[in-house]
Amino acid sequence: MRVVRAAIAARLLLACACTDSRSYAHATCVLVDVSGTYADQREEVVRIIQRGLLPRARPGDSLIVIRIDEKSYDKRAVEATIAFDSQPSRANAQKLALASKLDRFASPRPAQPATPTSAARCFLPPSICARLKPAERASSSSAT
Repeated sequence: MRVVRAAIAARLLLACACTDSRSYAHATCVLVDVSGTYADQREEVVRIIQRGLLPRARPGDSLIVIRIDEKSYDKRAVEATIAFDSQPSRANAQKLALASKLDRFASPRPAQPATPTSAARCFLPPSICARLKPAERASSSSAT
């Protein structure tokens, strides 16, 4: 009996010793300009998020989508904030729910006044923009 317990304890110890406890999660923040200048581009930005960011998001990653309108940076302008679950099946369910929420965000709304800042439609990390197709790349602006 003691030999069995010792063998189980040794296996558990080896299993714990072999795991990597470091976190490789990434956080991405997308700023979407919905003011008068870019109001008609909302659907395209959502498409880029859904095709460019969501499929590449991994369990543990975080994504924040912030709307920039005539009030510029307002706390109520946060459209979506999500930290994907570490379990892949739950993270995929969260991605689907976020995609639905973004579809509602993309629905047509009345135009806002012109942008008070020199903001672009969508800021994406250069690594994401490099992976997008040329047509999608032309529709987004990358910030470094």
